Amino acid sequence: MTGYRWAPEIWRGGGKLQLLADTPVTPSTVSTYVFNEIQKVVGPRGQQTSVLYSEIRQRGGGATQTPYLLTPSTAALQEDLYVSYWIKLQPDCLERLGANNWRALFEWKTTAQRRLITYIYTDRLNKPYWFLKTDDLSGGVTKSFWEIANHIAPVPIGKWFKFEFFWHRSALGEGRAWQAIDGRVVFDRFGPLLGGNDPIDRIMLTQVYAGGAVPKYQWVDEIEIWDGFPCGDGVPCEPGLTIPK
Repeated sequence: MTGYRWAPEIWRGGGKLQLLADTPVTPSTVSTYVFNEIQKVVGPRGQQTSVLYSEIRQRGGGATQTPYLLTPSTAALQEDLYVSYWIKLQPDCLERLGANNWRALFEWKTTAQRRLITYIYTDRLNKPYWFLKTDDLSGGVTKSFWEIANHIAPVPIGKWFKFEFFWHRSALGEGRAWQAIDGRVVFDRFGPLLGGNDPIDRIMLTQVYAGGAVPKYQWVDEIEIWDGFPCGDGVPCEPGLTIPK
């Protein structure tokens, strides 16, 4: 990370760039594995802007990654949260992934190691599609709760797109996981969503973590976080209102 502090304080618990090389490194060598910097580029609205550039340059191990990590206070369960940002994936993302592979985009975990994560998957023809799942990582063996795929919604590669995610945590049927890309709903699942007394303590708001060949890189701009879905004019929805389609 060079030149600037990024981003401003956007969560009371703090945010940081995690440089996980998955191999022994020093402050002077970690950037040969994972790297972040502020770059001046043409942004999502066609203007020059300062964005976060993140890259995996080489792997130290299978867990090599560099998320922008939020660490919310565990005093609250964070039952409702909405996040959005603009993101641009590298132009050769699919070539680097290859067929039957994966790239994580966004995830969160609880203190009990339960996780929600959204991926870009590739099929046997190397065609990308969206994949969302919840699971439990606490026992050493991953236990899936539910998973869904969307093979129809476009997966933008090499150009800016807007990513949005809203969730309502609940052990009951009113739980909700909602994702949209460029305003198009990709997932809208109702039902139990990792409700319980284990608060979310890690939100990987942006993530560079994938299979396939390196390098892996992306640009991110205009992060927003709300404690409810913003219905319009910067005003969150009142509790119980349906998210607009």
